[in-house]
Amino acid sequence: MEEELKIHFRNVIRKCLEKHDEEDRNDASKLYKKESFILKPNYPPHGDDDDNSKVIILGDYKWTFAASHVGTSLQFELSPDDNNPMLKFYALNTVAIIHPHDYMLTQCSDRFHSLCDGYPIYSFHCEEGFLDDEGNVKVELQTQIFGENVFQPLLVKKYRVELLLDKMHIVNIICSKFFKKTIDNMKSLIQDENKWPRFCTFIEESDQFSMGQMICEKEDVIKEALVHHFFLDAVLTSPLLMEILYDGYESINANNTAVKFVRIEGDLFELVDDDVPSLFKRVVGKEYKPIYPTIVTQFGCMIVEIFVLDYLFRNKIEKNFTQSELDRT
Repeated sequence: MEEELKIHFRNVIRKCLEKHDEEDRNDASKLYKKESFILKPNYPPHGDDDDNSKVIILGDYKWTFAASHVGTSLQFELSPDDNNPMLKFYALNTVAIIHPHDYMLTQCSDRFHSLCDGYPIYSFHCEEGFLDDEGNVKVELQTQIFGENVFQPLLVKKYRVELLLDKMHIVNIICSKFFKKTIDNMKSLIQDENKWPRFCTFIEESDQFSMGQMICEKEDVIKEALVHHFFLDAVLTSPLLMEILYDGYESINANNTAVKFVRIEGDLFELVDDDVPSLFKRVVGKEYKPIYPTIVTQFGCMIVEIFVLDYLFRNKIEKNFTQSELDRT
């Protein structure tokens, strides 16, 4: 019975997310909210006290945002109500504590977390200046809730742009490390004077069926691998990276990439050229270009393509080559 309920609730939230995806993703939806409110932090918080909590409706469910004093800090909690389904919900929040006399002194914090893995807590050092004359605190909360299927457009346009402008440097660090590692692996093979000629011979001698198996993989497998690599619980850039990768995937799927190494045919990702040595030489000559708000889609294409190349190289081409080397000995 419990498992049946979980399946039911899972279907409910997926329908909710599907409806959201059908709407204009650039508009705020019932899965996103941004609002300001006044709270009176209590010692400790009282769940039924309207002065220290705010009930928010998102995804057809209730979530409570509450404030309290804990020692010398103001503490904030966003938690699902008990009647919410026990699913893998995620929340991306920006919490701003507004200074009553100088907005420029506002304290701001971004958090990304699973709402079903315990109650997330936001703690800020409590300075007298953040409480008004009545002992209240003004809060601006921006939050977006989404469910289990993370390889989808997640963020409304305004929130996406805000996060991108604020977190571009972090995204660049993550992606540039991945890009460099992949390119370095391919360069290492090409520059190996003993191994590279054997690799080229292996490719030349591989029959059409073997090459066909090595240079393609199912879309769903690649998507799952992308999520596994770039989407990490509690890592703030995860939903933003999913947005960027989704845009890149959509562009590749629509055949809108200017310089491409992979394509999507049917339900498969595949290399555009079965002349793998030549393709690898083209790839290692490619430079990493940092992300900017005006080139998000191109950036997403580049990362998805490099990821597919890396996946096929490590999981198929290199494995087959290594096996052929062993068979020769």
